[in-house]
Amino acid sequence: MLEADVCVKHENHNPTGSFKIRGGVNLIGHLKSDGVKGVVTFSTGNHGISIATAAA
Repeated sequence: MLEADVCVKHENHNPTGSFKIRGGVNLIGHLKSDGVKGVVTFSTGNHGISIATAAA
């Protein structure tokens, strides 16, 4: 009807099921390049899940 192209970004298809994985991967990537050998996180939310996924 609108004659428009539509692009949809399905972030719910990420490994954790949420968009927050980007932040965890970015954080762990920076820590790894700084020589950090491990992380501890306390969260039942998306950020904690993203850190655990990235650290794995």
